[in-house]
Amino acid sequence: MRKFHQLCLFANISLIASSAHAAVTAVSGLDSVEKAKQHTNPLKIWTLLQEHGWKSTVHFGASISQGNSENSLITAGFTLDKKRGQNEYFARLSYAYGKDSGNLSKDEILASASWKRVNSSDYYTGIRMDYRKDELADISHRMGATLLEGMFLIKEENIWLAPEVGIGFSSQKRSNDRYESMNFYAGVHSEFKLNEKTRLYENFSIFSPVDQMENFWIYGEVGIETILSDRISLKLFIQDQYESSPAAGRKHNDLRFITSIEYRF
Repeated sequence: MRKFHQLCLFANISLIASSAHAAVTAVSGLDSVEKAKQHTNPLKIWTLLQEHGWKSTVHFGASISQGNSENSLITAGFTLDKKRGQNEYFARLSYAYGKDSGNLSKDEILASASWKRVNSSDYYTGIRMDYRKDELADISHRMGATLLEGMFLIKEENIWLAPEVGIGFSSQKRSNDRYESMNFYAGVHSEFKLNEKTRLYENFSIFSPVDQMENFWIYGEVGIETILSDRISLKLFIQDQYESSPAAGRKHNDLRFITSIEYRF
């Protein structure tokens, strides 16, 4: 199991390095390893990713209130995605830190990576990997790998809707106890373009252990994004993480409203 933990963490946290290497190896007629060594500078890596079809985005968000109570939440992270033929690659890493009336209220790392292969105009198969660390929710770590299959129920120029199902394996440490289990997975993802610059989107995922179906967890996000310039966009979204069996003293829901600025390379 320890090897599985290391593999999941490496796949989620070290994705930039592996993505950069994959982009470099796509260049024909040059020794890929030698070329990778010549581009260790982070700015050059971002340039290489862009040259070989990778789209990268960094984002920064905040939510602050004062008055009868004072609380703040700051989020930051980045995403990578690429489409090449029938293959689609995606990776995301984010960090959230918050305080409520001077007390720590959020200290969380989220990471995910996926590969999908569109087999036809309507169906696809793939793999997704997820990682979460949230000490305040008493989750020392939760990591998993899932095999999935999905289909586009709707696929038009300005709207698409894709439910998917799968099965995978997860490992987590909560309340100093370690759990491993096979999981059922179900998800729904959609997007609707209001116009050329504004879109609505939704992502929903639920994971449930095969042997303890009542101990499920949910990730959900709904938002609106508006393009402000060629590289900058504004995003307002609601993010919810639900635990059917939270640790003692913790709540089921972790709901937050975030305003975020994104910069595309």
